[in-house]
Amino acid sequence: MNAEFNDGDTVNAMFERLNACYENTMYEKMKRQAEDDPSVDWGCGLNAMIASDCAMGRALGLFTYLSVKTCLNTVKLCDSVEDAKRCVDNGMLPDIVIFAGLPKKIEIYQIMHMVGGHAMFVIFDFLDDIVKLECRQYGIRYAFSSNKSIKDGVLYLQEAFEDNKKYSLH
Repeated sequence: MNAEFNDGDTVNAMFERLNACYENTMYEKMKRQAEDDPSVDWGCGLNAMIASDCAMGRALGLFTYLSVKTCLNTVKLCDSVEDAKRCVDNGMLPDIVIFAGLPKKIEIYQIMHMVGGHAMFVIFDFLDDIVKLECRQYGIRYAFSSNKSIKDGVLYLQEAFEDNKKYSLH
């Protein structure tokens, strides 16, 4: 009789279900914040791209929040490099690229080369040593927490954008 080794498959399936539940919970939480928080007078004339191939609840929640609570000119949500390329090819050059969650496929960081030095790059995730290493490895100067209020995150984006402008001028 051959033994069937599928414990890893079972664990992966359970992890995927827990992850989907977490992302859905985060989306609902962020959607409520978008309903409750006051609008932020920031972002006029700026374009933002949110890129994520794994943290879609957080990416969609951030997309919703930025779309309704800021003055950003355009907010696009991309789930792949190809999707981001379509946006850029259609004339949407982002000023800010936010990577929501750490990617399943590092290819998503190709977006950084696609838009060049024009944009500020940010990670939106749990702020831990793994994110710190990812930022260092890919040259991403800014990161903000997906565990704090998005309103605080938008304030951070404002400050980071101003800092990035100063940094870019030198």
